[in-house]
Amino acid sequence: LTGIPGVHLWYTPKKYARLVVLKHKWKLVNWPAHIPFDDISQIKGGNRVLQTLLELWRSGTLRFEPATERDLLDAEGDPVSVHP
Repeated sequence: LTGIPGVHLWYTPKKYARLVVLKHKWKLVNWPAHIPFDDISQIKGGNRVLQTLLELWRSGTLRFEPATERDLLDAEGDPVSVHP
């Protein structure tokens, strides 16, 4: 997806803030509020939930965007605030 070897998506607020937002300067936007942000293998709901995420991704609704300066400051001071 990124073309950068060894890049992973982290799910805990601190790791997501540090290793996605701060390190790579990207943020995931429009994650559905009713689906917990967690490793895909850990999300309950089966195919229905996975299909929802896939449809959102394919439509461009769920996507990565460059982190703003505000996002970077928030990631440093309050990791939960930048967590999807």
